[in-house]
Amino acid sequence: MIDDTPLNIESRSQEFMNTHVIYSYYPFLELDTLPYMTPEDVNFLESQGCFRVPIRSLLDQFVKEYFLHVHPGLPIIDEGIFWEMYANRGSHLAEHPRMSLFVFQAMVFASSCVSTQVHVGEEEAPMNID
Repeated sequence: MIDDTPLNIESRSQEFMNTHVIYSYYPFLELDTLPYMTPEDVNFLESQGCFRVPIRSLLDQFVKEYFLHVHPGLPIIDEGIFWEMYANRGSHLAEHPRMSLFVFQAMVFASSCVSTQVHVGEEEAPMNID
């Protein structure tokens, strides 16, 4: 049962903010449909965390799980091209390909089905799927 008291909601919100960043933090992600959305839709999606992705240490684990367990049976992207995009952490991507935020979120979501543990900092904790 989920505890939806205001204090617990605030605590879960803070925990989410500490483990997620806005998608534009990662130069390999793009959201080319954003200019076509109404301001109301954008604000709603942002309020729901739809434009946020896990921090790099968590992403590394999800991406590894995706390519180990999901990609062999459901290859939605060329693995070599993906790793090239993903590895270009600080470089400007004018000459590098980028991938859709929504495709990337689908990869992370699919990998979460096969990931039973995530490592946050030094601790290993079961995934909290509420």
